[in-house]
Amino acid sequence: MKQSSCMPADRLPIVNLHEQEFTPATYNNPELTRKIWGSLQRALGAERVVRKEPVMGAEDFGRFNLEGTIPSCMIWLGAVEPEKVEKSRKDGSTLPSLHSALFGRWQSRQ
Repeated sequence: MKQSSCMPADRLPIVNLHEQEFTPATYNNPELTRKIWGSLQRALGAERVVRKEPVMGAEDFGRFNLEGTIPSCMIWLGAVEPEKVEKSRKDGSTLPSLHSALFGRWQSRQ
């Protein structure tokens, strides 16, 4: 069998699929989301609270609501230094994502 990676068959990773293990979808409770939205707008200013389109991604946060028995709402908090945001706006550079080694103030101190 030809491999698209051109890696020899004896060097390919072994993948074991466990069908009972999965990451459930994160569900933002609409009522709780509205409350948090309003609170954040009042606390931070409406111009600083941005509504984003839902995304499909794996996130273990979906487990915290105990299969829907506890209302939950996941928010994304902008936490990149303002200087990096301004640079990105000017030159289109990519901002570090949450799980990036480039994320966080500690990086600028190294």
